[in-house]
Amino acid sequence: MMKNAVSSLESRSLSRALCCGLAQSVMTLFLVSGCASSPSSTKPDSSAKLASEVSNAPAAPKEAIVSKPVENSQYTALGQALRMGSGGPVPEEAAKILVQSPLDEKTLNALAMWHWRQGRHGLAGLLLARALERNEGSAPLLNNLGIIRKGMGDEIGAILAWRRALKADPRHAEVNANMGWYYARGGDWKKALPHLEKAWAGRVQDASTSTNYGLALKAEGQFSKAEAVFSSAEKRFPKDPGLLLAYAGLFIENLNKPKEGLQLVIRVKFLETQKKDILNRADELERRAERGS
Repeated sequence: MMKNAVSSLESRSLSRALCCGLAQSVMTLFLVSGCASSPSSTKPDSSAKLASEVSNAPAAPKEAIVSKPVENSQYTALGQALRMGSGGPVPEEAAKILVQSPLDEKTLNALAMWHWRQGRHGLAGLLLARALERNEGSAPLLNNLGIIRKGMGDEIGAILAWRRALKADPRHAEVNANMGWYYARGGDWKKALPHLEKAWAGRVQDASTSTNYGLALKAEGQFSKAEAVFSSAEKRFPKDPGLLLAYAGLFIENLNKPKEGLQLVIRVKFLETQKKDILNRADELERRAERGS
């Protein structure tokens, strides 16, 4: 069935996060400057709360935190350090920003996503909660908070974060892609479609989002548009089994093009030899293509 081709959120890279690779020593500096909870916490409830909610002490008044403007050259230096990999001076460059601006959204966002990639989901959630103290309406921060909450198994918390993000910015491409994924996974194509349309228009056109968008269009009877989406995505992701399988299903089940669909099925079987759901769907489509229906 179509739901077997819906791609997982975890398979999509966080390509529009500011940067990745901030080191643990930067986190040590940040905690000394006033983070209100222990970095060892990994429970979903701990990361989902704001820092003031997980501390026995009252949060510092916003006006008590003095920040100096961050120069573009500092962000440039941090980006260059990140591109150098593990040997770059990332801690030093990040520390320069956090010392003068402890709630800098871009730096905290990048630091949080670094820890998320390292499996420190609780710590990443606390960092984003800290950043949200001054930037509570930031769609990028709320989007990443949703990703972290989902990674911790808190799907309800993830959806709530994404809904807050959409209130802040209804057209935010990544948030719409994630909400589209959520509805597509449950087979609610009608609700998924408008979110995926906004994601696609916002240039979020990775293999997963493209697959889900094409399937949503197919489910809503927009076959020609679905074919255009699949065709465009197939050129960029010619080795993605889920995308190819969804494209094959459109050819075989809706466009009466069994020959074209069968060619895609053969490619899927060459690329994927382990996942039973994909292989079973490929076998089903192959049988239908050979019957000419």
